[in-house]
Amino acid sequence: MVDPDRLRDSFLHTAADGTSWRIGDGPAFAALASLPDHVASAFVAAEDARFFRHHGFDLHQIERSLAVDLREGRLLRGGSTISQQLVKNLFLGRQRTLARKFQEAVLTWRIEANLSKPRILEIYLNLIELGPGIYGVAAAARHWFGVEPRRLTLSQAAFLAGLTPAPTTLSRRLREAGRQTPEMQGRVEQVLRAMRQNGSISRDQEQRALREPLALPALARVDSRAPGLGQSAAGGANERGAN
Repeated sequence: MVDPDRLRDSFLHTAADGTSWRIGDGPAFAALASLPDHVASAFVAAEDARFFRHHGFDLHQIERSLAVDLREGRLLRGGSTISQQLVKNLFLGRQRTLARKFQEAVLTWRIEANLSKPRILEIYLNLIELGPGIYGVAAAARHWFGVEPRRLTLSQAAFLAGLTPAPTTLSRRLREAGRQTPEMQGRVEQVLRAMRQNGSISRDQEQRALREPLALPALARVDSRAPGLGQSAAGGANERGAN
């Protein structure tokens, strides 16, 4: 039986592609308190705007997702909260069954009951895939921008948050283009707009971030270990759809 209580302390996590790292200490870990506020705010705005107001399940988002799915006649829009995403990545496989959904609900409730919101968010930021084989904001900051996570700018944070729905696909398109793409620029603008709308940043901060040149040194490097140039070893399976 999985035990959410173990998440209170440092623990070793292994992703589907076999990558292992410690969450809680070590060079791959970025403590929430060490990050600029806009890093966490970018991911919350992009993924779960009501994160600090719900208890693991956002009925408003579920209703919106259901409306989109019913209108389109197929599953298109996920309604998962950050807490639910954390449960899926830590404890559950990708199978879509009623039993899995029930287990997800129970584990989400247990995590929300036993961990603080900042701790849930901290684990999430150190777990999320932000490129093929790139897990957590520390690895992503170093890979995409060549900086330590504590030095991420507002536009860089918005870029990383914009990768979350489809990190492997978006990374591949960026590598193929060799530069920032209109698609990713649109995602950056969307994240910044969401941050401004929820009060995380001001309009002036939004406009300054939009004017900031977003250099991507990762695109100038050829890394034969990265599966994003061809067939993704695991990232494709990890991309989030409607769950």
